[in-house]
Amino acid sequence: LDSTYTPVIEIGAEQGNYELDCVITNNTTDEAIRVTINVLLTTLVYVDTDLRLVQYLGEDKMDALTIVGGPRKDWLHLQPGVNQLQFDDAGTNAVTLTTNWEERYYQ
Repeated sequence: LDSTYTPVIEIGAEQGNYELDCVITNNTTDEAIRVTINVLLTTLVYVDTDLRLVQYLGEDKMDALTIVGGPRKDWLHLQPGVNQLQFDDAGTNAVTLTTNWEERYYQ
């Protein structure tokens, strides 16, 4: 047996990044947005639907966002009262979503 022809197996480090491909749906209005971006594990992706911003590590990442169903005035419109938001991503084991809103009065 010639050891110079013996295969060598090397196991690399644990994966430290993730291809996020999620859809956030407002089940109340049936509107959705899709965010597709390669991220480091345990880092923040900031999506502001009012100011129309997507940021990752302090940089604008507008190319990561797709409006599901085509262009519309509001990215993710909220109805008055209770809205049910849904997060879907096949590979995510744990995620923390933080939402903020401003109460507005229309005449």
